Amino acid sequence: MILIYIPARGGSKGIPLKNLAELNGKPLLYYTLSIAKAIEQELGDEVMIFVSSDDEKILEYCYKQGVQTEYKRPDPLSGDHSTIIDGLKDALTWLELNKSVNPDQILLLQATSPIRSVNHVLDMIKEFKSKELSSSFSVIPMRQHPNECIQMNENNWEYLQKPILGNQRQSYKDIFFFIDGSYYLITREFLLEHSCFIQPYISKPFILNDKNAIDVDEPEDLLLAEAILKSREH
Repeated sequence: MILIYIPARGGSKGIPLKNLAELNGKPLLYYTLSIAKAIEQELGDEVMIFVSSDDEKILEYCYKQGVQTEYKRPDPLSGDHSTIIDGLKDALTWLELNKSVNPDQILLLQATSPIRSVNHVLDMIKEFKSKELSSSFSVIPMRQHPNECIQMNENNWEYLQKPILGNQRQSYKDIFFFIDGSYYLITREFLLEHSCFIQPYISKPFILNDKNAIDVDEPEDLLLAEAILKSREH
């Protein structure tokens, strides 16, 4: 079984109660719940939707959307320094003790990534199972060319990727990607062994052709996400 894990704590520095912030007439969390329910509709009993939140308003909204919310994230796991991994491990313990559920895989869907396609995630799950992967994550082509990105320290800077004399700019378009945060899929064993979602040389990138992925963190991100959503309505 795949656990669709949706972390949605109440606290947020950039946008107050960010997960319920309005985006194109609906709460931000709506878009992730909709994708999760679409996956559930396709895969049925193979998946279980699980929202982890410490906030009563968020839990009430999820309940009204038809998602069970018996679990409430403990306060020590809900602060600014709390990690998704810590929250996930607590959720897995709760599921085992209260529901006798031990999922084989965990699909992380963060509410801050509202621009998704159900076909993308279904293809990712299919590849994950057929290739017997233990960890996979979504990536998109980099917008900024690495030759034009720099890393700074106190006294100096250096290129992220040192330009090679005579190399054409387009020669990098198929090898540099950005981890967009839309999807992370891991096995339970991978989580217990590594306590993370990605490990170099183990995790497999899943390439998305969609360059419009966005991570909502500040108010201007909501405006950009709304513009993208409106453009897709036409």
